[in-house]
Amino acid sequence: MRYTHALVPSFPQVLKLEKKQNIDIELLRGEYAAFLDHLKEAGVNLVEFPTSTISSSSMYLEESAVVINGTALICSIPENLCVRVEDLVSALENLSWTVRHIPLKFKGKKVLLNASDVFFTGKEIFVGVHKNSTNKEGVAVLSETYCDYAVIPVYMSDKALALKNYISFCAEEVLAIASGKEADAILKRVERETALIYKKLTLKESEVANCIFVNGTLLFQHDQSVQFLPLEKEKIRLHPVNSTQLTKLAPYFSRLCVFVKNIQTARGVEFNSNDITLRAI
Repeated sequence: MRYTHALVPSFPQVLKLEKKQNIDIELLRGEYAAFLDHLKEAGVNLVEFPTSTISSSSMYLEESAVVINGTALICSIPENLCVRVEDLVSALENLSWTVRHIPLKFKGKKVLLNASDVFFTGKEIFVGVHKNSTNKEGVAVLSETYCDYAVIPVYMSDKALALKNYISFCAEEVLAIASGKEADAILKRVERETALIYKKLTLKESEVANCIFVNGTLLFQHDQSVQFLPLEKEKIRLHPVNSTQLTKLAPYFSRLCVFVKNIQTARGVEFNSNDITLRAI
């Protein structure tokens, strides 16, 4: 899939770490800057949101919005998200996306939807359903919003992580899938319901399966290069990301960004491709 922009949080002025997190902040700062450089090398422009004092979990911007086919659905925003919702909406609207917000309730029941549970193949939308993350009502709202696509629930265990922690694209029509019972069940569901036939690359850990494939470039943890060697024949650009500290902050680093395509550019309207930085007023 091709994108023109990546929405990302800027590195915070102050980062609040959990007690068990032993992170070299200056090394982390450098790794995060290098991660953003990798994104730019993949051909996307950065929309950076200002941050001040935040915790590590609040940098997971991906959880906040589902972005498919010109419509962005703002999800159940975590209270500690480092980005203001109005800034996120403004950035999406500036890129000509239609922005909608999930309702608090659907048919009288609370709606929960985490965008990291939503895996879009280009043909179907798979949605992980599990405790304290995305529920059936969230799936129903997603189905109403994207009625041109089949929306397929994937029921997961109560202890499961977000769906995209277990499955992602690592090349055109090639799925990266984690090992283990949860991932096996997800893969069977996807293979049973999908309209396409995919190759697959099975990886040892879910953290490794959560790679980023954007504009023909694959970003993955630098110390896992051997696992991705089979992809050399796919004619894609392999970009190992130096992430000794970054993965302590965000083991699933795709959750740090939201990828979008500028709709006006897609329609042939000229757009300024310079990087955009949103600044707090």
